[in-house]
Amino acid sequence: SVWKNAVALAEYADRKFLYFLDPSEDTIWRYGRDASGAFQAPVSKNIAKLDYKNAVSVTVDGAVYVLSSDGQISKTYADEKQDFVIDGLSDPLKNPTKILADKNQDTGRLYILDPENSRVVVLSKSGKYQAQYVLPEVKDLIDIQLLPSLTKDQLMVLSKSGKVFQIELKQ
Repeated sequence: SVWKNAVALAEYADRKFLYFLDPSEDTIWRYGRDASGAFQAPVSKNIAKLDYKNAVSVTVDGAVYVLSSDGQISKTYADEKQDFVIDGLSDPLKNPTKILADKNQDTGRLYILDPENSRVVVLSKSGKYQAQYVLPEVKDLIDIQLLPSLTKDQLMVLSKSGKVFQIELKQ
């Protein structure tokens, strides 16, 4: 079988692996490429038996992070559930829509789009609050993307009204 109702897609290792989040099947499907670059048969990835029914987004950096609409984040590594608790965030996430990981698995960060609070929340990969970028005048945020640059990484935030915000990330 294959994914039926994917709601999110993540790539890993320069598109060597693609992950499809399928809440209706309560699973994540992973497609890998063979030596010729062709995709292999998909592998179902919910060995840890996590509940993905309310999942809205997935990101991968070696570990797989899944964001649920209630603001919970589940983390697996090598198909084993890892503890993940959001620590230090004073105002909880409210119907977040996207999670994004930078590529540094050990010291990197997670970026969570929280449109109802008009912000992007930054967490360490262990769940500790790092920062937030609030756009109080914008109530229709729909997407985020991390853009590495030569000097400083930047976060692009897109709104439904056609606005694009470029945020220089704090170190």
